[in-house]
Amino acid sequence: MTRAIALMTATAIYVQAAAGLADEPRTMDAFQPDAILALADRVYTHTLENPYRATDRNWIRATFYSGVMELYHATGKEKYRKQAERWAEQHKWQVGTEGSGLNKLFCAMTWAELCLLDPDPKKIEPTLKWLATDAPNSPGGAKIWFGHAPPHYDGPLYSDSLYGAPVFPMLYQATGDRGHLDMLNHVFWAVTEATLDEDDSLYYRDPRFIGQKSPNGEKILWSRGNGWVFAAFPRIFRYLPDDAPGRERYVELYRRMAASLAARQQPDGFWRSNLADPLHTPMPESSGTAFFIAGFAWGVRNGMLDRETYLPVIVRGWKALAGSVHPDGKLGWVQPVGDRPRPSDLHSTHEYAAGLLLSAAGEVYLLAKEGVITPEAIESAGTEEPMSRQAIEEIGVQAARWALANLMHSRSYENMCAAYGILKIAAATGDEEMRKAVEEIFRPELLEGRSPHRDNARDRAHQWFGFVPLELYKQTRNPDYLKRGLEMAEHQYGNATEDGMPEYTPRGFVDDIYGATTMQSLAYACTGDTKHLERAIRQVLFYAENYQEENGLFYHGPRSRFFWGRGNGWCAAAFAEVLAVTPEDHPKRDEVLAVYRLMMEGLLKHQGPEGMWYQLVDDHSTWPETSGTAMFLFAMSEGVRYGWLSEAPYRAAVAKAWQALAGHVDQQWRLREICVGTNTGKDREFYLNRPRHTGDAHGQAPLLWAAAAVL
Repeated sequence: MTRAIALMTATAIYVQAAAGLADEPRTMDAFQPDAILALADRVYTHTLENPYRATDRNWIRATFYSGVMELYHATGKEKYRKQAERWAEQHKWQVGTEGSGLNKLFCAMTWAELCLLDPDPKKIEPTLKWLATDAPNSPGGAKIWFGHAPPHYDGPLYSDSLYGAPVFPMLYQATGDRGHLDMLNHVFWAVTEATLDEDDSLYYRDPRFIGQKSPNGEKILWSRGNGWVFAAFPRIFRYLPDDAPGRERYVELYRRMAASLAARQQPDGFWRSNLADPLHTPMPESSGTAFFIAGFAWGVRNGMLDRETYLPVIVRGWKALAGSVHPDGKLGWVQPVGDRPRPSDLHSTHEYAAGLLLSAAGEVYLLAKEGVITPEAIESAGTEEPMSRQAIEEIGVQAARWALANLMHSRSYENMCAAYGILKIAAATGDEEMRKAVEEIFRPELLEGRSPHRDNARDRAHQWFGFVPLELYKQTRNPDYLKRGLEMAEHQYGNATEDGMPEYTPRGFVDDIYGATTMQSLAYACTGDTKHLERAIRQVLFYAENYQEENGLFYHGPRSRFFWGRGNGWCAAAFAEVLAVTPEDHPKRDEVLAVYRLMMEGLLKHQGPEGMWYQLVDDHSTWPETSGTAMFLFAMSEGVRYGWLSEAPYRAAVAKAWQALAGHVDQQWRLREICVGTNTGKDREFYLNRPRHTGDAHGQAPLLWAAAAVL
């Protein structure tokens, strides 16, 4: 198929998709009972094969096995029960190894459940013996024995501990001793009295956090701290007799928490690490989300929570969780072990969180199997944006501030891309102080005549400083900035070739396209002088004719027949910059648009399941790479915004890509997994072996473009 035919095919597909004929309701797949179980089993298998510590029986391993048991209850599959039995036998049914009293009973919950399934006194005898022990972290030795160690007896009471409270109604069912129900009430309400915020019906992690404020002046109501409690309720209700004194008090608090939690779910289906302040750590967080979905789903299935109110919450949350599971079964977006809100990312994981996913999966599976989750319910829950605008803005602004402080030391082409990104963020958020900071940094080059570049022909390929004065002119209308920017635009075309191309074009790197097209597009936007637009369009069509293949992707160069991620990213971003300023009646606009759409069609096919694109775009065995992903996200987002692309398939791709990209932003707001500056290579291994950096301007810059575009 010739490239011309491919371009026409891409246009035809675009028209069909725009009419709504090319969409597949893939969301439905996540709610098929078999698919839910397959995903859960993938997580289960991955966790067994990658244990945190193979010999543990502490709260981490115990939480995983609580999820294994929940999956057994939901499916009746013996392999899950037998695996829990093997773990119990390995540890001779002993209580946990921690110092904190209730944490020691996390594993005892599994022992008690196994005993109820197949009664044998040996399964609970060590637990009963420990409960009677005269020790400061045991009920046999102290009235308040369940504080956080050390010390055991007067450490702070903490909400996490209540996940172990269901052991007492389990032991009641196994022994008939109502003293265990008395102990449940004593423990549960002592911790609740110490840590519950009555106004919000949510828990502080422990009393230290009462009165503390987040960086934004809000309460600190830790998501996972509340998850431990909310997911404990169904496990309590399963074994607590209906006529047990005080049962209604538990039900009333459970329903209050449910209402408060539902109101704090974010548009992407996740909860954030601080329930009172989503911007405290704006990344998604899966461990708290899994806890909540397990708690909500049980309540709806058992008639304790209103189906109409909470089913949409469950659908959105499960969709988010399912999208957090990697192909190998690793659950991402897990906040590290701790006691307060902290960032997570797409790859952060832990064993205990896998158990929470299994608990949620078991309950969602039963809802799907019983016909409660229907296609209508899924559709009515809605398709939401990847994150709230506030969260996207927070990431964009903080990443821009980091770039201001760390990437403006030189006038290299990649740093000028970062400066351009900072200005895009400033414009998108109305942050005049940020814009003024850029003006001050570049004052010598903008207003005092200092040259930002070495004046030689080869270096013109890297002379992208003109982005800064031209974008500043757009925002301020300062004529001095326009004058300086046009000088740069003309300098770029000094000694142009006979066909009107910059003299460095014969180098043959597709990377070069971005500098020339973007600067000329900005110059046209600032002046209306069509020579700049013609230069930009000529560049687009030249590179498309020489490097674009039928699959829409671009080879890195004439001697490098590889579809390198960032090389394609420079092209995609350049096309978006040109199309954004090209009038609809321009005679060559349709040609540029066809090139762009053919590329977007090719990229759509190669987006990975996590939302990323790869170091070599068409080779999914290479590593997911962030700078190319950010550039594709920018170009695709602009296409959705301006109507160059059909809404449905591309909006979903943008949402998925932003979610994945945000997951690669570290706690200092630096983008990770960025391929370093790269020349053309002769073989696949050259690209696979390129070093990866964090905070490199090659990636930090397009992160800012993407954030501004998504905003």
